Amino acid sequence: MFFSPVVEKFVRTFIALSLVSAGIYTFGNAQLFDRLYILIILTVGFFVRKDINMVGIIALLGAQRLVEEAGYVFIHSQFIPIKAMIYLCCTVGLYKIRFDPFRYPLGIILAISISAEFYWYYTDYKAPVVWWHVLLITNSMLVRKLIWMRELWTKRHFPGKARSLDMDYYIYELCKVYIWVNIAMVLEYMVRHILLKKQILYVYYSFPYVVHSITVVTLLLLVDQSIKSINARMIKV
Repeated sequence: MFFSPVVEKFVRTFIALSLVSAGIYTFGNAQLFDRLYILIILTVGFFVRKDINMVGIIALLGAQRLVEEAGYVFIHSQFIPIKAMIYLCCTVGLYKIRFDPFRYPLGIILAISISAEFYWYYTDYKAPVVWWHVLLITNSMLVRKLIWMRELWTKRHFPGKARSLDMDYYIYELCKVYIWVNIAMVLEYMVRHILLKKQILYVYYSFPYVVHSITVVTLLLLVDQSIKSINARMIKV
């Protein structure tokens, strides 16, 4: 048994509207939205558990969120060793993506951020959480690299089962948008806390809306791809 084209279209539309509604409802409630995100990827993971390609994508999205949650624990920390450890991890991440065109923006942002941290430390200025956005940039770049290599790794470990999915490309491009948004945040921090020291908050106020939208779109595409995967498997059976 499989979804007919009409039923599949209805199911995909219904789920899309439900996710958009949930995204709007949970805006401003990060804790609730995080739980919803985890619930959705776990549910999708259960239904596509026999599709190793989808499982790989879900594992990468889960790992990305795990790193973000681990870093967020220290979001209000001014403890120097914590910052040093995070910047060191980002430097290692830069080395890992040394063949990615995005290595140049990350290298520049990393150098600017570390220099700014030294400046704030020696001027006894309460530093903003620039390191957090550097971490998000690095994490997203690593996810891009892993998504790009996913099919190759799947071929190596699961011969005959690897295939390229539209979702690979979507995540690759969404990570690019996420990277640029965080780069803009870092640069605005520099303008606000070093260059002009004025309350320029255009990116700051836009950031939650953009990030929330990117995450909702990611979930929409993930669920849509899972429906295609399930339907294709049912037809094959």
